[in-house]
Amino acid sequence: MQTPAIGIAIIALFAPYQSDTATCLKDCKLTNSDLVFTRNWEGFSPIVYKDAGGNSTIGFGHALKPGESYTYLTPDQAQSVLNDDMKPVVSEINAAATRPLREGEVGSIADLLFNTGTRGKENLFTRVNKMVDPQFILFDKAKINGKEVVLKGLKARRQAEAALYNL
Repeated sequence: MQTPAIGIAIIALFAPYQSDTATCLKDCKLTNSDLVFTRNWEGFSPIVYKDAGGNSTIGFGHALKPGESYTYLTPDQAQSVLNDDMKPVVSEINAAATRPLREGEVGSIADLLFNTGTRGKENLFTRVNKMVDPQFILFDKAKINGKEVVLKGLKARRQAEAALYNL
């Protein structure tokens, strides 16, 4: 059962979205609303920290790659890094989608892929392309100390992505 606070938080996350029936196929782009959605879920850290999975992370959820040496980011720098991080995500969506996608679908899929990486993406796109529920909730676990554990924050995020997908 969702608490009212979660419901209110989810509504606040969707507030920037406009009801729009526009679709895209092979040329999808993220809107500012999509980026706000991801930023709100990721939160901002100007310094490197370890995320729930133990990955060194900075800014709006940027997982440090080998050779990267970020130690401090301003919000504007973090936004630039997020924009760069989302480019391959959008390319993946454009390559894998075989049907037109609505704005909410693009934003929710991009957020999921940004947050989870490639884990399970083949099944995700098979379901999306067949217009079957993509089952975002299947991605509510993180590996902690070698074990898959359901995290409340991931569960709430997956519920918000599912709601956005169905807008």
